[in-house]
Amino acid sequence: TTAGWDFYVTWKDGSSNWIPLKDMKESFPIKVADYAISEPAFAWWVPHVTRKRDRFLGKVKSKYWERTHKKYGIRVPRTIQEALDIDEANGDNLWKDSIELEMKNNRIAFEEFEGGISRLVCRLQEDHWPHGV
Repeated sequence: TTAGWDFYVTWKDGSSNWIPLKDMKESFPIKVADYAISEPAFAWWVPHVTRKRDRFLGKVKSKYWERTHKKYGIRVPRTIQEALDIDEANGDNLWKDSIELEMKNNRIAFEEFEGGISRLVCRLQEDHWPHGV
């Protein structure tokens, strides 16, 4: 249990005091686990916290790589401007043609509204090959 365990904490303002372990675990679980990793009394708790931290970081990293980099070796743009920049760097119009084709195919979904649409804000979701690849 955490009964009887206190941490001597020095705060950023220079003050320091003793804080019960149960409060420290609640507020700073990862820092406390990293500090207490060599203490046998915490063998029941530290591995759980470190595994949970590693799992969380793994998910964040995988989402970051999944959303910001390449897919099947092709750089995937996040915005239309980024797609046009890729086309300019490659000296072709593959992403531009792909966006135009998608907009042409999806335009019918927006034409059925009465009064039309004055401005449509959308996010680029290119999850297929650029047209012509």
